[in-house]
Amino acid sequence: LGGTNHTLDTYGIDWSKDYEEWDFYVQYAQQGGSDANTNTDYDGTLWNLAVGYDLDEDDKLGLAWTSYSGAETADPGKAWVSGGLSDAHSFLGFADVLAQQNVEDITFTWDRQVNDRNSFHLAYHMFSLESNTAAVSLGTGLDNGWTGFDGGNGGTPDANGTLDDDLGTELDLIWKHQLSSDVGLALGYAAFDAGDYFTANTAAGVTNNSPDVTYTWLNATVKF
Repeated sequence: LGGTNHTLDTYGIDWSKDYEEWDFYVQYAQQGGSDANTNTDYDGTLWNLAVGYDLDEDDKLGLAWTSYSGAETADPGKAWVSGGLSDAHSFLGFADVLAQQNVEDITFTWDRQVNDRNSFHLAYHMFSLESNTAAVSLGTGLDNGWTGFDGGNGGTPDANGTLDDDLGTELDLIWKHQLSSDVGLALGYAAFDAGDYFTANTAAGVTNNSPDVTYTWLNATVKF
């Protein structure tokens, strides 16, 4: 992002290592810059740590932790600014319910290579607030007119000034089939189960106070 009074710089590291049956991945990014229009100095942080283990030649287990910093009321510049990538697909689960700000995600994965043409992927996400004094941003998965928040911004803090940090869980299932060396298909299912952050902070008169999301999708990849 840039402009006469607005600059946002993002820099960091990306590291991976394979060791026998294990593989490791570390991603860290920091933001800087400022917005003179709002007198904000940016200081957002991203962490992505992952480890995988090959059970055998066909099965692999994984564990990952992802964190996008979230702004506190006294210091809005600490929130991660996605720079237009907040609705990019599958950064935080394939349901795309949550945007890349003020979110922590612990993910368990299982990948199985069934045969030369078919493979299966399972991911189970556990979402929570990175800072429970700031609201979460919603992604494209809740662009369905759901307005259950009390005040529209993530509910009312409790007596201690904090929000319930349980955002919910998500299950992702993906089956991939390689028709040929140039054509592949992927069939996916995503199910998001909203947590107490949503259900405990709903507006008066809202009956559908749990913004659960489920859908299936089909994707084709063609190489030319």
